[in-house]
Amino acid sequence: MQRATRFMLDEVSHRGGFVWYYLPDFSRRWGELEATSTMLWVQPPGTASVGHLLLDAYHVTDDGDYLHAAQKVGRAILAAQHSSGGWNYVHDFAGEQALRNWYGRVGRHAWRLEEFQHYLGNATFDDGGTHEATLLLMRLAQAPQQGEVFGPGLERALAFILDSQFPGGGWPQRYPPVADSPIPYADAITFNDGVADGNIRLLLMAWRLTGQQRYRDAALKGMDSYLALQLPHPQPGWALQYHRDGAPAAGRSYEAAALSPAMTAHNLRALMAFYRVTGEQRFLTPIPAALDWLDSLALPAAAVRDGRTHPRVVELGSDRPLYIYRRGSNVDNGAYYFAYQPGKTVRHYPSAGRLDVAALREEYRSILAAGAPTGTLWQRVQQAPALTLPERYINARTLEGIPGSDRELDDRPLTEAEVISLLASLNERGYWPSLQRFTTHPAGQSGMLQTGRDTTRYADTWVGDASDTSPWYLQQPREVIALDRYIANMAKLLGFLSARASVGEREKGAS
Repeated sequence: MQRATRFMLDEVSHRGGFVWYYLPDFSRRWGELEATSTMLWVQPPGTASVGHLLLDAYHVTDDGDYLHAAQKVGRAILAAQHSSGGWNYVHDFAGEQALRNWYGRVGRHAWRLEEFQHYLGNATFDDGGTHEATLLLMRLAQAPQQGEVFGPGLERALAFILDSQFPGGGWPQRYPPVADSPIPYADAITFNDGVADGNIRLLLMAWRLTGQQRYRDAALKGMDSYLALQLPHPQPGWALQYHRDGAPAAGRSYEAAALSPAMTAHNLRALMAFYRVTGEQRFLTPIPAALDWLDSLALPAAAVRDGRTHPRVVELGSDRPLYIYRRGSNVDNGAYYFAYQPGKTVRHYPSAGRLDVAALREEYRSILAAGAPTGTLWQRVQQAPALTLPERYINARTLEGIPGSDRELDDRPLTEAEVISLLASLNERGYWPSLQRFTTHPAGQSGMLQTGRDTTRYADTWVGDASDTSPWYLQQPREVIALDRYIANMAKLLGFLSARASVGEREKGAS
């Protein structure tokens, strides 16, 4: 574990920051798009994710080197913090102009990754980067003698969440607002990609840590927005994002102003979690009608493919499924559009998804059968304010049970044989080789002209022509240094050590 960590910090990172993947000779590297050698990726599993792993390692092993490494990563996160208090997807240590150049050269040409096509110069809640970075500062600020280092950044991050909240309780995807933004959905009220529930989770943690009522009030106002933004009968569901007047809004050009069955299912789980947190019955009231509506949207058995049971989006007013298509070959000559009939739809954003409405209904029935919850977070904080976060990050992630966009972690401890195998797979250089299943076209290549060319060739491919910098899948994966592999394998080893220590403590107590 020490050898792998030294390699990642000394050989891979730039000033404590990381992207997602690196070729072994470091000639190319990627986050969600190809990155430069001076960039760090905030978007998980990125730089803050490594910081959490290192803090876990410190708490499990009591090895101060891991704490020092986590602090180095934390300082990189502070360097990447926007003046407003949040974070962008990426940061470039070479300066803002270098980042602008990257957006113009790489992000601008990523056809399907529209969030990278324009540099807005602000911060985002999208995809959990600001959430993960804020939680890292929250943990680091509790370390001995680290409050002065990381506390001010944490205060700015929490203020960012409070400042950006709309009067009705929701949050925009990006903040502060940009006049005449080329990304029209950037300041829409957003549920998509964990924006709202990630903020609610952090506010509840901040309230638990500090006992300050303003965090509780903001969290409750955020919960209230779920009730306010549910559409009425006969379509009692939710959209991915909304206009200020509460009407569903379009997102990226392949995200229509429509209702989302998947977001509806997600928000139903959130409402049940809010009930457990607060004990307030009103969070259960909207659930039955939404469950019945989801059942009514199930695709006919003959139309189900790969277990995808429900349409991705349905039209406002009619519940008709909308199928997502595109034409052209790149960001300049291409376009997405919608139709009512299935066909050669886009692959990167499937027009149907998997929903287990029966499981949701059973969870709701269990809550009703259990009666009023006792020992809610509302009650616990009133009894013992200013509680500390648990040491282990996996516990901090699930502290309040609010659904979010967090990655899934495997809690099963490894056997000794599995540990031996895992250690043996660490190579001589000090990393666990991983296979990269995607690549990108190098930026700056010429695209096809639409005139006189086949514009349906890229209708269902992951990438367009050679000018498209979006990721696409390799037929023969190649070896890379992968940040998620380091995090996952370290977490497995820490789980083994933690489980062994717990057994030792029990045996010691029994004797």
